[in-house]
Amino acid sequence: MPLDAPPQFEHGHISPNLIVENAIMRVMNDATQPQQDWRLQGHIRNQSNSPLEEIKCDVSYFAPDGTFLGLDMTNFYELDKMDPGESAPIDIHLKMPLHTVRCVMNIHSKKKSHNLEGALNDYLDRLDAVSKERDRKAEGVE
Repeated sequence: MPLDAPPQFEHGHISPNLIVENAIMRVMNDATQPQQDWRLQGHIRNQSNSPLEEIKCDVSYFAPDGTFLGLDMTNFYELDKMDPGESAPIDIHLKMPLHTVRCVMNIHSKKKSHNLEGALNDYLDRLDAVSKERDRKAEGVE
């Protein structure tokens, strides 16, 4: 979508678990098509002490009078989790509605629950041990 001037870009709500590094909006031109594609690119880094999961980004679009025009949502991080200190690229194709003058990026994340996962793994390990013990007794091996 060709624009006379690039829209204003700002950070909205960014998860306190993440830090956004070098986020920019840029125009990408396809040599085979005359249209311009806007992309949001940069990096995010897990600044918490825990792995993160369900990392999602949305970019909201606003008109000159502040009217909400729509949004794009994405799960831009494809791995099951993002470990502490790990960084990942952001590359989102922006489909800005006509009359967009402001874009607001929000990024959400959840800390991976070690307690529930650890408890479940411990429980399954205990079930396995009980099952093996029962099988040994059934075979007459003590």
